[in-house]
Amino acid sequence: MLSFMPAWLKIGVNLFLLIVCTAMVSFAICIVACVRILFFGNCHKFFIKAANRCMRWWLYRIRGIMGITNRTEWVRNIAIHPEFQDSYILISNHISWLDTLVLAAVLADLRPVPKFFLKHSLLFVPFVGLACWGLDMPFLRRYSRAYLLKHPDKRFTDIETSREACKKFSGVPTMMVIFPEGTRFTPEKRALSNSPYKNLMQTKPTTIAIAIESLGNQFNKILDVTLNYPDNPDTPFRSFLEGRLKKICISINEIKITDDLRGSYLTDKQFKRHFTLWLKNLWQEKDEKISEMKKNEKALCSSTDPDNIIKNKD
Repeated sequence: MLSFMPAWLKIGVNLFLLIVCTAMVSFAICIVACVRILFFGNCHKFFIKAANRCMRWWLYRIRGIMGITNRTEWVRNIAIHPEFQDSYILISNHISWLDTLVLAAVLADLRPVPKFFLKHSLLFVPFVGLACWGLDMPFLRRYSRAYLLKHPDKRFTDIETSREACKKFSGVPTMMVIFPEGTRFTPEKRALSNSPYKNLMQTKPTTIAIAIESLGNQFNKILDVTLNYPDNPDTPFRSFLEGRLKKICISINEIKITDDLRGSYLTDKQFKRHFTLWLKNLWQEKDEKISEMKKNEKALCSSTDPDNIIKNKD
């Protein structure tokens, strides 16, 4: 729509719209959260639904904002069959800050609304932190291996946070979004971490395993997302702000959570090895898929209309 504008003006327009839209929704969710506190836990599901409706409004607005200054081609392969009452765990590779916006655009019509596992530092971002807290999104600290060696008492902090967050979603249709790599991919990070993959970081399976264990049969599917920005691989978020985001490749597959993926990751060593190997194999397939995306984009179906990515309106 406004793709004719110079890059510096596009940056201003996109930042303004993102900030205003996010601030408005965050403020509304904060009000809902504060009112919920006054009821001391009563009517919990009512206030969660109210906050979720605010979140869905944000998802739709993000979808619209992404098309204002960018003429982006969406190359997609989405093989899922969502149901209104289902709960999902969504896992995705992590490339850029743009990933969250892309997932928002793709999942806007999908029920239930996504809930992200976030870094603890985001709790202190104005408006956003309080809004995410109001949506019961868990904040994880992501301690380094060196820090945990010096402070072993912190080893299970994120695990307990994950468990408490999962308990809040008991009985409520939920989509929990997890980036198993724990950080955005860069060639430098990949080299430092000795990642065995060409396009991905190593995975951290604990959060996924704890989520499946904590909510049991409420989760019966995993949505496996593979993202790639073939024409803007280094700075996709900046390219989006400047109106230069040419192409988004996204693939989503369903994985049934079978009995062999349910168990105690912390106390059952045999299950821990099995689950870790399963996730490694899944990430190996994802790494190969990204390589294939880069070589042969025609392997995916193509669509230039982001408004028709997923339609599952109730």
